[in-house]
Amino acid sequence: MSKEEVLANADTYIQQLSKVIDVDKCQIHFNGDWLDGLTFKEILKLLSKVTVAQLMHRNDFNKRFIENTLIAMHELMYPILQGFDSMQIKADIEMGGTDQLFNCTMGRQLQEAHVMEPQIVICMPLLKGLDGKEKKSKSLNNIIGLTDTPNEMFGKVMSVPDALIPELLELATDFTTHEIAELQKIGNPMNIKKRIGKNIIIQYHHAEAAAAAEQFFVQQFQNKVFDEKSFEPVAIASLKIEQDAITLVELCHLLKKEETKSNGILTAMTFLTEIGDINRFKNIDHLCSYCGLAPDCHNSGQTERIMGITRRGNIILKTILIECSWMAIRKDPALLLYYKQLLPRMNGNKAIVKVARKLLNRIAYVMRHQQP
Repeated sequence: MSKEEVLANADTYIQQLSKVIDVDKCQIHFNGDWLDGLTFKEILKLLSKVTVAQLMHRNDFNKRFIENTLIAMHELMYPILQGFDSMQIKADIEMGGTDQLFNCTMGRQLQEAHVMEPQIVICMPLLKGLDGKEKKSKSLNNIIGLTDTPNEMFGKVMSVPDALIPELLELATDFTTHEIAELQKIGNPMNIKKRIGKNIIIQYHHAEAAAAAEQFFVQQFQNKVFDEKSFEPVAIASLKIEQDAITLVELCHLLKKEETKSNGILTAMTFLTEIGDINRFKNIDHLCSYCGLAPDCHNSGQTERIMGITRRGNIILKTILIECSWMAIRKDPALLLYYKQLLPRMNGNKAIVKVARKLLNRIAYVMRHQQP
C-alpha cells in the first residue's frame, strides 16, 4: 500500500478509537518515526536480543516449522519490531487480542533486556464475526463497526446466529453479571438480541438512537403477520390480458406495473404464489428439490455421479433464487463471507447455488414461523 493509503486506514482506526476514549487527550505515534531511522548495525543489535528458540514458542511458527511449511524471515522479525515499538513509547500496558499474546510479551521481553520497567500485557478473547465462525475482521467484512450507523448495528446484531449470544453478552455489552444471567433466562433469542443491539448502540451512540433503531427494525421486518394483512380484490378482466396463457411472473408484473420484474416486492409475490403452503415440504432438502436447487445424480450399478445442479424443479423459483443470491452477497455480509469461503473449492456459479440454498433456508424459516 502507498503511504497515503496507510494514513487513510489509520484515520479510520482513530475514528473508531474515538468512540472509546478521548483522542484529544492522546498522543498518536507512527512507528515509522523510529523504524525508518534504524541502521543495519542497530537492527542486528536488536535481533541479537531474541533467539530462534524463543520465536518458535509462537504457536503458528511452531506448527508451520513442524509441518515443514515455509516461514519467511520478515514474519520472524514482525514480533520483534512490534516489541521494539513498546520500547520506544515506554509502554506501561499493551492491550490486544489473544492472537497477539506472543507479540505483546515480546515487548515486555525486550524492555527487560534493555533494563526498562516491563509492560503489563492484557489480552482479550476474540469476538467471532457475523457468521459465528471466523473471527471479526474488517477484511472479511463480518464486523459490527464502532462507526456503523445505529440501524446498521442493530440489524447486524439481529442477523448473528443464536449460538453467538453468550459471547456477545460477555464481550460486547456492558451488562452486569447479574443482568446477563437474567437475560439468559429469556426464552426467545430474538428478544435477547434486541437487548444486545440496543446496549451496543447506547455505548457508541445514545439511548434515543437505540430506541429508533429497534423501531426501524420492527417496522421493516416484523410488523403485520399474514393474517393481519389486507388484500385488494382485482378483476381479471381489468388486467387486459391479450394472450391465452401468461406466466406467473408476467401476471405479477401486471398487478404491480410500477415495479420492475426484478423488484423485491414482485419477487416475493411470485415466490409466495409458487410455493403456496410451506408446510407441505417435509424439510429443506425437499424444498430445495422443488425449487431446482438439488444436485443432479446419475446412478449406474454401483456408481453414483454428481453432475451439478438438476435440470428438474420449478424453473421460475430457481431463476428467482439465483438472481436474488447474486444481489444478496452484495448486501449481506454473512452471505458474502459464505460465498468467498466457497470460491477456493468451486467456481462462482456453483458457489452461488449454495448461497441460494442458504437463502432459501432463511425464507422457509420466515414463512413457517411468520417472523424474521
